[in-house]
Amino acid sequence: MSAKYRPDIDGLRAIAVSSVVLFHAFPSLIPGGFVGVDIFFVISGYLISSIILSELQTGSFTIGKFYERRVRRIFPALSLVLAFCWCVGYLILYSGEFQTLNQHIVASVFFVENLLLWHESGYFDTSSLSKPLLHIWSLAVEEQYYLFWPLLLMALKKSPRLIFACLCTIMIGSLLYSIYLSMNDVEAAYYSPLSRFWEIMIGSALAYASIYRPGTFSRFGNLQSATGALAIVLALWLINEKSYFPGLWALLPTVGAFLLISAGPDSWFNRHVLSSRILVAIGLISYPLYLWHWPLLSFLHILNPDAAWYYRAVVVGICFVLAAATFLLFEKRFRVAKGKPKSILAPLSLVVAMIVMAGAGYSASAQRLSSRLGTGKLPTDNEWTFVQDNFGNRDANMVGVYRLYPERATQTLFVGDSQVAQYAERLSAIGMQNPEANGAALYIGGGCIPIQGIFTDDVRRKECWSLRDKGLHATSSDEFTSAVIGGSWAWYFTDSQFYVDAGGNRYTLTSPRGRQIAMARLEGQLREISSSGKKAFLLLGNPGSRYFSLDTTKARLFATQNTSGPVAIDKAQMTLRAELTALAARAGAEVIDPFNSLCTAAGCLVQTGDGTPIFKDTSHFNPAWALAHADFIDRTLNVKGSRQ
Repeated sequence: MSAKYRPDIDGLRAIAVSSVVLFHAFPSLIPGGFVGVDIFFVISGYLISSIILSELQTGSFTIGKFYERRVRRIFPALSLVLAFCWCVGYLILYSGEFQTLNQHIVASVFFVENLLLWHESGYFDTSSLSKPLLHIWSLAVEEQYYLFWPLLLMALKKSPRLIFACLCTIMIGSLLYSIYLSMNDVEAAYYSPLSRFWEIMIGSALAYASIYRPGTFSRFGNLQSATGALAIVLALWLINEKSYFPGLWALLPTVGAFLLISAGPDSWFNRHVLSSRILVAIGLISYPLYLWHWPLLSFLHILNPDAAWYYRAVVVGICFVLAAATFLLFEKRFRVAKGKPKSILAPLSLVVAMIVMAGAGYSASAQRLSSRLGTGKLPTDNEWTFVQDNFGNRDANMVGVYRLYPERATQTLFVGDSQVAQYAERLSAIGMQNPEANGAALYIGGGCIPIQGIFTDDVRRKECWSLRDKGLHATSSDEFTSAVIGGSWAWYFTDSQFYVDAGGNRYTLTSPRGRQIAMARLEGQLREISSSGKKAFLLLGNPGSRYFSLDTTKARLFATQNTSGPVAIDKAQMTLRAELTALAARAGAEVIDPFNSLCTAAGCLVQTGDGTPIFKDTSHFNPAWALAHADFIDRTLNVKGSRQ
């Protein structure tokens, strides 16, 4: 393998960035497109480690020169994109959103975005679409790697064997940790640098071999490149958001990238496909393209969550134009130093630009600067805010048992998901106002369907099953005088991949047979509760519509509040509501139906008379509205005089 420029590596960059961009714009087109980032990790490890090891051999390597090159490579496009996000955020985001964006700008400047995201929601969660800097996590992981790797190589430069031993130890240890985390803590596995370093190390290992054992991995070039290409195609097709990732699955794209690079520029696939002009051209602008694509798609989603495919296609086209312009007119000017003064001033000016962005980000995140739209009327809390603030749980899915007034003699048990959690603050307030009211035990978690034997392959929900079993088992405990089963029924039965195994077959709940089985099990659970002498409640889910959110394009662009009338509910939800109501009657359970508090035959209201939003999003209540108006939930605590 030669140290000279390799167009095939730029072609591989093009494959990687195109996969990521297409996945983000059209998720169903390439289910595993996000593995393009893993390919980037291998490329980065190979190229950067090749430079370091080569310069260590010649004695020309210095830490100062290394980081100057990193500044020239990373800062120009990044500072431009951060400034763009700040300006657009100022124009179209409400103050709470603008404050959050600027927290991410500061994290991006200091390359800790992955750590910030680690403690927020997951990469594939819906809320991630509204984070314009989500993609900077991968850049942060790379820069964290290059904080220690050059120093380690410098310390061990006189002993290639020690370099090899350290390389293998870090790579194997990180891989094993990644496998463990991917099966036990999805968010940590995705964002932790320790679970990602092995991917960069694969590229570093190849660089080591090219310097100290040239020719080791390039003996079967055509076979290697064909196998590597197949591995990447399989990764793009087989891996999806439900996979245990990175872990073992990440071996497909990373080993595929390793094989393609190690095959050398003269192998047939590398020479004729990866080195083609169009792929090389895309590869040259891959870094600014990666930086531009997600903010533009994210801002499009914020302005129009239901943007049609052709809008997204136009945005992707704009991203290519911006990437090319950034590369040609901005980035290239800083790449190579031409004379001593410029070599000092150019990186210094880039550092100053990033410091300015950090200052602007800090000022806005500390609310010293507000966005153009101000606070507006949009909810700033979500359905889990009360639980997080009062119980300290910050897990992505909030799976847990939460007790309100556990000392009280009578208790109500709640088993369900986020559409039960949204009432926690109301239940706490009612309990405080009524000392004779029941205490409450909430067995809840995001997406934790409260029907026995129903599952999903989504690994983010795996902790739900144990919680659900404990919660349903607790319905037979003498500790509780009443039990409430509640959930996002419209999602489970009309728009999810939850399933039940029966008679050797798997049925999704969206299928007639799966729905029938799940309904029968739910009815059985309610009947068992009511027959034991306890009061059984079936809490129906919220009505849902994409038009419920007051977060509209018009309001954001022209600073106008949505004052539209009732929003009609689709027939499928109304049919499900009637079916669940009849089911509860057969089981001897009482129905709690939020529909009756804000909807009529004409549809559901989206805001109160003073303009307060009723919904936080398309299906969850605004916590402020639920606290003040969701009195239909009060009777679950046996509050005297509560509305029936």
